[in-house]
Amino acid sequence: MSIAVLCFALAQALSIEQPTTSTRCWVGQALELRAGFALPAAALERGLVQVFQQPLDVPVAFDVPWWDGLDWLEPLDPPAAFEGAQHEGGERDRRASASLVLNGAVARFERGARTELDGSTTAWFALERRFITTRAGELVLAPSTLRGTHATRFGDDLVLGSKALDGAPFEQRGPSVVLQVLELPEAGRPPEFRGAIGVLSPRQALSSPEVELGAELRLVIEVEGGGNHGRFALSEPVLPAGLRRMGSLSSNSALHSALEISIRAERAGDYDLPGYALPHFDPVDERYATATSGGLRLRVRSESTSGPTAGARPEARPVLVALLALGICFALVLALLVLRLRAKRRARLG
Repeated sequence: MSIAVLCFALAQALSIEQPTTSTRCWVGQALELRAGFALPAAALERGLVQVFQQPLDVPVAFDVPWWDGLDWLEPLDPPAAFEGAQHEGGERDRRASASLVLNGAVARFERGARTELDGSTTAWFALERRFITTRAGELVLAPSTLRGTHATRFGDDLVLGSKALDGAPFEQRGPSVVLQVLELPEAGRPPEFRGAIGVLSPRQALSSPEVELGAELRLVIEVEGGGNHGRFALSEPVLPAGLRRMGSLSSNSALHSALEISIRAERAGDYDLPGYALPHFDPVDERYATATSGGLRLRVRSESTSGPTAGARPEARPVLVALLALGICFALVLALLVLRLRAKRRARLG
């Protein structure tokens, strides 16, 4: 069988994944797109020719036209490499990743293997990235292309080592994907909606459930779940009278948004903080919803309960001092009377 026929057969055995199985999305929704391909494990173990200056785990070039964004497809994350599964102690298993060329630069992809129905093994490689669409319309994700060189015979070279004797190039194109990007519906949109899209869940917590009058504490509001984190702002709750807002700080990551509010307690008493409500659009149910966290209770004490006089009222302390002084005086008078009586008795006996 000629090398050309073998390369044609290899190209037919290659498969390039669809970036997504979705057919539509919403403006502002976070999309997770996947650049991936698979090839026979036998071809990976023997036959692929190292044609790049840097030796690669998988010596192929993978061109993904949409990977760095399009006119109205904006990356949410920087181009990250798959670093392998992390184990205890922070070490990563590099065997779970593989180096190859992505859009002209070396990148590390997640790698895995699966067994086919005929008993053969297929190796797969993938890298994911989050994007967001900025306007409505028909979004076309052009097909990705995988290129490489395959050989069946190798010889030894004193300088280069193993050298392909009958290398021939191969190429495989993947499917294109068309996404219908829709505007968010106006019907049912809450007035408090601030652009949150996803399957989201809020929660809130206090740095301490009980503080002294004048002390500062933190109210932390967190939103978790798949969504467009970083593209919506968390509203600050209205605090009850007696609690003063001192400042706030927001942060977000791929699956998390947070708002930390500094509060000063300016009035003693018990405060009930209501649950935090997050109006958002759920792309799964395709409707607006409001997720609400549990409420909180805060107690502000009028003074410290620590120290040797804990529990005593301020107005009771002078009374205690006066009673103690009277007790001492009474003891002194009694002692003097006893001494005088003893002196008179001795005088009579003498």
